[in-house]
Amino acid sequence: MATGKALADGIKGWLIASVVVLLGSLTLFVATVVSGFVYFTQTTTPLWVTVLGVVSVLGIALGFAGLFMVLVLAGMKARKDDKVRAALLASELPSELKG
Repeated sequence: MATGKALADGIKGWLIASVVVLLGSLTLFVATVVSGFVYFTQTTTPLWVTVLGVVSVLGIALGFAGLFMVLVLAGMKARKDDKVRAALLASELPSELKG
């Protein structure tokens, strides 16, 4: 019996997008930390450092939310495929075993 794909082709694009957003946001977060150390001696942090930090944290949350949604959709697809596979196997049983 042939098994289906773990992820549909449409979901793979969302998976790639989520990983790209997550990696980009982590890069922004590292830039925020580095710039925080550079401007540590100043009395106030420049506004762009604060904005960069907020954007990076929001991007990290968005990236993880996207990965979670892909995980949920893949789980739902696997559950549906298992139900279809179980129904198919039950219909192929000999009549004396169906009882």
